[in-house]
Amino acid sequence: MSKPIIQVTNIFHERDHIILDHLNWTVNPGENWVVMGANGCGKSSLIHMITGYLQPTKGQISVLDGYVDDTHGWPDRRLHIGIVSSYISSLVDEDQMAADVVLTGKDGSLNFWQDADPETVEQTIKVLKETRTWDIRDRQWEFLSQGEKQRILIARAIMNDAKLLVLDEPCAGLDPAAREHYLAFIEQLMKKRKDLTVVMITHHVEEIMPSFTHALQIKDGNTLASGKITETLTSKSLSNLFNANISLEHQQNRYYAHIQPAKERIF
Repeated sequence: MSKPIIQVTNIFHERDHIILDHLNWTVNPGENWVVMGANGCGKSSLIHMITGYLQPTKGQISVLDGYVDDTHGWPDRRLHIGIVSSYISSLVDEDQMAADVVLTGKDGSLNFWQDADPETVEQTIKVLKETRTWDIRDRQWEFLSQGEKQRILIARAIMNDAKLLVLDEPCAGLDPAAREHYLAFIEQLMKKRKDLTVVMITHHVEEIMPSFTHALQIKDGNTLASGKITETLTSKSLSNLFNANISLEHQQNRYYAHIQPAKERIF
């Protein structure tokens, strides 16, 4: 059998309180995962761990057949992990050109201030055209819309031939039309790149596209449900996850959640 893309074993993490409580998670080749949970449940901490930006208090994490820790050199594996998040976006200098942001994916850096070799320039042009971001290549980062920044960060991930793409609430800040265009873009990418594993954090079932195969639901630092999306994503599990009465609907390969109004007085 193929080795897992991500293997999280008995992860425990705490600061002033317990964030993750002995959590286990396995992502195999050919799977695309959605990670869901209420704010503060530990999902962002988990994502920061598998991308090497945070070390757990206890437990072990293996990504792309290598341990993610200071001893085993996780920066080398990060070169093969694409990350789209508000955190990464905030680290890009405002006057960076979009094309240069894409180009930095080649070596995993974030800002580019030198001449690139012809081979890298040629690859950048190819990726810009492939991701339909060629028309914004000469625009500065500060003048890009949220959706444009997200697409540029995905193009950056493709530059280093990423095997794992991590999307941390990629639709946050997008208007409804921009969100649908962006989700369609993600769906096309997953269909085209069968060798690419995608993990997405989201609060919204409406953002789960058909190519996502599995779901991990985290509640209070523990695994509430994990497995095939058709088995784990249910009205019951969502209601439990968010402490609300939620009815889940599945139409035309998309999910929709309907939340029953609270009976108690709000005001």
